[in-house]
Amino acid sequence: MNKVIGEFLSNQQPYPQSMATVVYKVFQTLHATGQSSMVTDWVLLSLSNFTQRTPVAMAMWSLSCFFISASTSQWVSALLPHVISRMGKSEVVDISLFCLVALDFYRHQLDEELDRRAFQSVFQTVASPGNTYQQLLDCLQTIHQDTSL
Repeated sequence: MNKVIGEFLSNQQPYPQSMATVVYKVFQTLHATGQSSMVTDWVLLSLSNFTQRTPVAMAMWSLSCFFISASTSQWVSALLPHVISRMGKSEVVDISLFCLVALDFYRHQLDEELDRRAFQSVFQTVASPGNTYQQLLDCLQTIHQDTSL
């Protein structure tokens, strides 16, 4: 798993779209064999490495693919070909998709409050006013406000 994620994150990877598909297949196999907690653990352990990727558009694309791969929702999984085709773009639709799939992971894969805090902490470290990571934190804040009503 370490090797697969490392290859996916590598700036020297000549076929990042293909590696995104490999990550998806590995994660889906783990889900199918009852090892979903391993997927969640790997995502949480890898988050800070993904946020360090440059440029930010590639980090956001990689994270979007990663969150989609980790999802157990067929609807979220159906987004993968579209997201893969938008590699390196940072338009409004890309940021919206990033927030959507990150929130899906946060809401449906993270059962423990400690994991949710760790997730938020990674993005708080790299967030700055107006950047993509701050937008994600703002979306998370909205979720918490909605659930406290």
